[in-house]
Amino acid sequence: MKKFLLRPFLLAATAIAISCSNNGGSDLIAYSDGSDWGFINRKGEIVINPQFKNSYNFSEGLALVKNSADLFGYIDETGTFQGGDPSFSNATYFSEGKAWTVKPLGSPTCIDQSGANLFSCESCESVWNYSEGLALFSAKNKDGELKYGYLDKNGNIAINAQFADAQSFAHGLAAVRDQKGKWGFINTKGEIKINYQFDGVSFQGFSENNMIAVYDGKKWGWINKDGKYECNPQFKGGAWYISNDFWLVFDGEKVGFASNDGKYIINPQFKGAKIPEANHDLDLLAYNDGNDWGYIDQTGKIVINPQFDEAFPFVNGLAVVKSSDDYGIINKEGKYEV
Repeated sequence: MKKFLLRPFLLAATAIAISCSNNGGSDLIAYSDGSDWGFINRKGEIVINPQFKNSYNFSEGLALVKNSADLFGYIDETGTFQGGDPSFSNATYFSEGKAWTVKPLGSPTCIDQSGANLFSCESCESVWNYSEGLALFSAKNKDGELKYGYLDKNGNIAINAQFADAQSFAHGLAAVRDQKGKWGFINTKGEIKINYQFDGVSFQGFSENNMIAVYDGKKWGWINKDGKYECNPQFKGGAWYISNDFWLVFDGEKVGFASNDGKYIINPQFKGAKIPEANHDLDLLAYNDGNDWGYIDQTGKIVINPQFDEAFPFVNGLAVVKSSDDYGIINKEGKYEV
């Protein structure tokens, strides 16, 4: 049986999924009534009745859903299936107008938003979403070893499967790992641009400030596209670029924030913070003061006081929060919308 790696929006075991993914500009939010999944609007009104075993937020106008038979399909904002009823044993969300699907005992097949098959990859063990025109894939070599490479927008092999591990492209470069366990970076032609030398790299990829967090075996710092350190390794637990001149850093058991040069903007003092994903709002960040969750801005000012049992990143001005085992949705003033 073909293996196929599903990497859609991560869906946490919560009652509302707005926090777990971007929603592709849609006003609809995936939610659960405790049994099935459906979609509500920003006012909390049910738009698509709960009927799915799982549902993921919208991306490029379509949402990935799973039925009671554990088959995936895609719906539009009216709840109408696009490309036919659910028939995939695995599938990804849409990215750059394409999604990868696999039918039971089938091979990974790329489809367009109408559901039409574009091409398949018979040799692929796993395929990821397209990013910058290339899709990361894995395949076994003649010795049975799993290697990673990249497909072009037509499904042809653009970069041969030769890496022990790899990540998707971001801002022109992708992280790849050699057989010795060291990470480096290649360009879209497959050429090594930053030599293999790091023990770990952020799965975030290069950001718009042309930096990425890397691990030297002891601590984390970040480099530029020339492979030179902009911030020498100094953080024990990791680092995550937020935006502009702002990084979320983990130093031991505490969380703080730093600028591009590695200097603290907010000293490590928080018990935890939620790492934002693509298309999450970045002006307010969820943090834990040791007891409760609230939100701070990029100057360290508390905007919404810690008061929630759990809080998730904002998406299009709304965030999911949990209080006393119930979930609701707040705006950036901290007032409940739902």
